[in-house]
Amino acid sequence: MKNVSLPLLKKSVIEDLVALKSKKIEKSLKFFVAFCSLVMLSVTTNAQIQGSVFRDLNGNGVFDSPAEPRFAGIAINTYDANNNLIDTDTSTATGTYSVTCAAGLNRVEFIIPPNLSYYFPSSSGGVFGSNVQFVSCNATNINFGVSAPNDYCQANPMMASPTYVSSPGNNGTNSIAAVPVGTSGTGAPGKVDLISPYSTIGSVWGTAQQRTTNKLFTAAFMKRHAAFGTGGTGAIYITNNTNTPGTSSTQLYVDLQSLGINTGPNVHDTDLTIDANNANGSPYDAVGKVSLGDLDISQDGKYLFVTNLYERTIHRIFIDNPAKAPGTITAADVTTWDIPNPCDASKGDYRPWGLGIYNGKVYVGVVCDASLSGDFHDLTATVYQMDPNAASGNFTSVLSFPLDYTRDRVSYANGVVNFFSWNTSYSFANLNNSLSFIVNPQPIISDLDFDNQGNMIIGIADRFGHQSRLNGPNENGGVANSYPITGGDILKAGKCGSPYLWTLETNASICGGAATAGTANDGPGGGEFYYQDNFIVNHLETSQGGISYLPKTNQVVLAVMDPYDVNSDGYLYLNNTTGATDLKYELIPKDAGAYGKAGAIGDIEPLCFAAPIEIGNRVWMDTNNNGVQDPGEAGINGLTVQLLLNGTVVGTTTTGTDGNYYFTSANVTGGILYDTLYQIRIPNINGGSQQSPLIDKLLTTNDVGTNELHDSDGKVSGTYAYIDIYSGNSGENNYDYDFGFYKGKPDVKIVKSVVNNPSPAKKGGQGKYTVVVSNEGEIDAKGLIVEDLIPAGTTFVSYLPAGAIYNSSTGEWNIGTLAVGASVTLEIIVTYNQVGNTYNTARVKTLSNGPDGDTSNDTSRVCTSIPVNICGTTYTATLPGSLANYGSIQWYKNFLPLAGQTGISLLISDDNITGVGSYYAEITRPVGDTCPISTCCPVIVEKQCMDLALTKVLAAGQTALMPW
Repeated sequence: MKNVSLPLLKKSVIEDLVALKSKKIEKSLKFFVAFCSLVMLSVTTNAQIQGSVFRDLNGNGVFDSPAEPRFAGIAINTYDANNNLIDTDTSTATGTYSVTCAAGLNRVEFIIPPNLSYYFPSSSGGVFGSNVQFVSCNATNINFGVSAPNDYCQANPMMASPTYVSSPGNNGTNSIAAVPVGTSGTGAPGKVDLISPYSTIGSVWGTAQQRTTNKLFTAAFMKRHAAFGTGGTGAIYITNNTNTPGTSSTQLYVDLQSLGINTGPNVHDTDLTIDANNANGSPYDAVGKVSLGDLDISQDGKYLFVTNLYERTIHRIFIDNPAKAPGTITAADVTTWDIPNPCDASKGDYRPWGLGIYNGKVYVGVVCDASLSGDFHDLTATVYQMDPNAASGNFTSVLSFPLDYTRDRVSYANGVVNFFSWNTSYSFANLNNSLSFIVNPQPIISDLDFDNQGNMIIGIADRFGHQSRLNGPNENGGVANSYPITGGDILKAGKCGSPYLWTLETNASICGGAATAGTANDGPGGGEFYYQDNFIVNHLETSQGGISYLPKTNQVVLAVMDPYDVNSDGYLYLNNTTGATDLKYELIPKDAGAYGKAGAIGDIEPLCFAAPIEIGNRVWMDTNNNGVQDPGEAGINGLTVQLLLNGTVVGTTTTGTDGNYYFTSANVTGGILYDTLYQIRIPNINGGSQQSPLIDKLLTTNDVGTNELHDSDGKVSGTYAYIDIYSGNSGENNYDYDFGFYKGKPDVKIVKSVVNNPSPAKKGGQGKYTVVVSNEGEIDAKGLIVEDLIPAGTTFVSYLPAGAIYNSSTGEWNIGTLAVGASVTLEIIVTYNQVGNTYNTARVKTLSNGPDGDTSNDTSRVCTSIPVNICGTTYTATLPGSLANYGSIQWYKNFLPLAGQTGISLLISDDNITGVGSYYAEITRPVGDTCPISTCCPVIVEKQCMDLALTKVLAAGQTALMPW
């Protein structure tokens, strides 16, 4: 029976869904490998970030001691603001960790490694901070919660167990009873029946629930005096609607014999009240050897595991989730492993039965029955671990112990204290002469479970409890009116350091820890951990072998005889810390059943609903636009996020503290479905209805690197950002879905040109300056003002278009908002009033949502050469600024260098050296780039009344240092 939990007291259209599922797994594994190979940045500080990892059983995001255990094996990494790995640690057995940190904020990542892949971040990620947290150096109490899907259980669940009749039964008798968990009292308070007619289901023992569908599976077993159901010895049955017992129904799910699997013959006699040895065999001896034993289900709900007592094998049955329809299971759905034989063949045989599932592995209990030697000292128990992902099963013995330890007496009337070897008959010499009490305790490892700390709980049934009935006969049908008493046990084995080896309790102590009050009792090492599995002083061993561990209350429910009164059956709630009994429940009242003190109750299964799923994580400001959540990068709060199913919004939330968002059953209509394609969407990331927190922001690069914990996953489609996801199975919470945005930049580009009239330009003529301003950036340019001053030596005439907001006095052109990809044009007409060179410059003066993405195109200049006439006079051409602005200067006339003319000014006179011609200055900046003389605005000098013009030559890529 599987661990269960109860409430504490108090990315584009998905083209391939398989690829989408695989990507999630592949990226997680890739990241863990990458993490393991990182070289950590050396730091010289002793500063630490400290905290602990805990198993969040109630899903509230807070460590609740002592019910919730600390958790080992989680990797913790710290990163600095530059995304350098600073330190790593692994949570200890006490859950604690300590990692070195860098000054300021650090990113702390909690990584569940592949060998713990059956655990997930706990729900309430918004409380403890999810897998990724941003904290200051020296912070303490930085905690992380994990949970397994089966840790979850709703408040006040029911708990189901098979019960038995001594006959084939009829349609009015139901086999499976359900009672409220945590209830105590006599007379079966709150008991209801699941509709499971005994005429259909017969005798079943093992139980396993598929939580996502509220379906309960039960496995046939051989019980003398109780008939098999319609499916015979190889039957597995299904009960539907366990959440509403009144509408439940039960039918045969699969008959393993029909698939060619041998589960043994039906050896019952026609008269089940006698069920004596007959031509078919011995019903008495067939118990524990024929039909099926325990039944369990994988964590994902897709596979049943069942022990075949006849073949001594484990069958794994693929049922899928949701389960396939009854009658559709084929032989191809079944995988079979032979269970190893740990026994000395000269002394007896091996008898498997109980199953347990823990951390992805299957465990099976085997007893060496001492049936040949007849010596109870030869009784031993072995628990094997099996890997269901390995073709061979990789069976490994993880616990082995003798079963000849001294026990408390089964009955005061007999004084029997030890187990017996398995036998084919029993002697009525064990009867108490006055009361007809008889005991014949033969051990079966009937059930295995695991507690919060990984300790193994071992249910031991008494085979004799299923070989006999109240007032029943011996194996040959003779001597009636016996009073059989079952005498099983319950043990605990500690996980004492080794991850996959257990050590049996000794003298009521686990792993050398403090002993319970059972030290004065008999048991392994002289005491027993669960020391109150008794009925007053009459019966000191009352176990019927069915167990169920309740993680949230840290209790073990044990099926027993005489929980309150004689000749009754029910449950004890055993405290898993103290070993004492906390509660008692009477399921079958005194004298109400056919078996009395014999085996009347099978396995125990709390009917928990499937754990809900929580998904989401963070929307953040990727300041450096590197696609990584760097420490110090703030979350974006107040942002609407949607969850869509088949294109329909089914959930809406708003980012809160540090940009975190989560979808849960509380904000998703109908809750989050399992194994379902969803889309997480941030609507209106642009456009006319853009969400205000995203103004001027753009989605950052997605899927940078292999670390899904701190990258951005969002993509853009139209006006929304999205992540296509595939929800996992129950309880598989996922906080890897992040959206990063960065501050987009406008890129204002200015291009100037001039047309002169007349051409070439003359003093008194006009020039029309055209400036084209465009936005080649990522976002709209806002509050844009371009300065275009009227050049000195000119007179402003007019501008176009008339609707432009241009002030000729200040030169300011108020454009306002310029959309991405848009451009505007302004024309300014002036009259030239002087000779020489006239310069017109336009530049970005104001940009309210800058900085500009490319400042190299924020300024544009044009130059007009108006000839200078020299008639026996001189003219001085001077470069703007000082000589310090330039690396070197060389003046040219008609493209030939003028010797010795390397100053900032050139005196031009009417002589043979200078005089008439075109003059240029070649400017070399300190970095070595040179302005080519052929592209520069010349100074034009003409003889007599010819005009002169001067143009400064700019270096390639040079930012102008003068107003021309």
